[in-house]
Parts: sequence; structure tokens; C-alpha cells
Amino acid sequence: VLFREPAVALVEDYGVDTIVFPTAWMDVLPLFVSVEFHQAWAMGMGVNFLSANTHVLDRRMTGSAIITPSGASTFYHDMTSSEGRLLVAEIPIKPMKNVVTSTELPIREQDTAFVSELFDDPFTFVELKSDSDYVSVCHNDLCCGLNYTKSGPSSETYALGAFDDLHTHEGQYYLQICALVKCANSSRDSCGQPIREAQTTFSYLQLAGNFKFPHVFPEVLTTGLDLAMGEWEYKAGSVVSTSGIREPLLTAALFGRVYERDDGNFRSTNGVEG
Repeated sequence: VLFREPAVALVEDYGVDTIVFPTAWMDVLPLFVSVEFHQAWAMGMGVNFLSANTHVLDRRMTGSAIITPSGASTFYHDMTSSEGRLLVAEIPIKPMKNVVTSTELPIREQDTAFVSELFDDPFTFVELKSDSDYVSVCHNDLCCGLNYTKSGPSSETYALGAFDDLHTHEGQYYLQICALVKCANSSRDSCGQPIREAQTTFSYLQLAGNFKFPHVFPEVLTTGLDLAMGEWEYKAGSVVSTSGIREPLLTAALFGRVYERDDGNFRSTNGVEG
């Protein structure tokens, strides 16, 4: 599901609206936890998605889910038990696809922008310095904006990052990502590193980006690797939580794929060649 073939082609070229996906998926924080990414893909593509993962803890392979375009109906992700679980849920036969729109964002000059690696890609980040604010950050053609209200220990650092470029580590594919992440510690270099626990909660969150391509997948992951089901929605191309996310937040992201640029031959609107 990371590439256009075969999954995206089945949905867009052949009208498939329900996918059964047996897999051996290895968790990679912060953006590639199995249930996190599979939920994001189903919501972004507007399909029912039954993800059946193997359960091999020493290889970080766990996490199965039954997902609709509204999010996971049920899921199982347990790194402490060797036992698997059978999942059962009633879901709509004909799912309704979300509409992705390009958002015009107010862009503020950020004097605190910095670069840190996430998944071996150099993201441009800005730190969330206030408990409630609007922040924005850009990289190449992509700009990301975040409205938020949060509360938690002052020792915890969060940052909003943008990446718009060709990913070349262990494969080549073009990514456009807006990602709100909890940093591993107070050092800016730790923003993008894998973490599993947090203490800061967000009572309001709206994450948007000016995506010009249609394949955008929304992610939310909270402490304990939970999906915060029913506490946020993917609305008009944005991740939105108006009533708050109860558990401390690890990640909220808009994960965009530009399949047309995977070969590395492209020119962005700012003149940068791939």
C-alpha cells in the first residue's frame, strides 16, 4: 500500500472498495506503525480495509484492524503478549470516500525553523513554544499549518515538520508530509525519533497542508500506540479534533504520496529539479 501498484490502481482503475490485506508489517515509529498507516490509507482512499498482520514481537510485527473511511471500527496492537486476536466488526458495504482539498494557509515567518531527520529524511521543523497558537512551516512546494491547544509538562517538546522531496532510504518514493511529532527529548535533533510515551494532551487540533496531489493519508497516534478512535476526523483534507484527544499525543500527520514523481524526474514549482 505504499506504492500505486497494486492497491491504488485496484481502487481507482477498477472500482474496488473493500480490500483484504494479509501482511508481515514491521512497525517503524513515528509514521509507519501498522494500524496507524493502514487506517490512514483506508481513510485517504475511502475504502474498507481489513488488515491481518502476523504477530512476531521480536521483529516488531503486530497490529491488525478492520477499517472504514471513517476510521478503525476495531483494531488490535499488543507488543507485550504473544497471543493474537480474532477481530470482528460490522461495516458499511459501500464506503463513502473523503474529499481531499488544497488548503490556502496563512504562512508566518518562523525564525525558529530547524532541520531534523525523520525516517532518514531531512524535515524542516518549527517548535511549538506556546500552549495555544497557530504555527506554519514550509519545505519546497509544501506548506503545513497547525492550530492547536495543548497542556502538559514544560519538559516535553513538540514540533511541526514538513517534507516535500524524494525519499531514497531503503527504496525510492516521493513524499509530501505534514507531521506534528513529540520530540524524544529537549534537543531539536531528537524531533522525528521513535517514541512510545508522552504526557501532553491536545484539547484542540487542526492540521492542514496545501497539497496539490490527491493521495493524502491522515494519521493520529497516541501514547501506547493507540488510534484515538472517534476523537478526531479527516475533514476537507485536514486532521481535526475539536473536542480534544484524551490520551497524550505522539503523532498527527498528513502523509502524502506523489506516485508520478517516484522515478525522480520532476521539477517543482519553485524550480527545484529531482
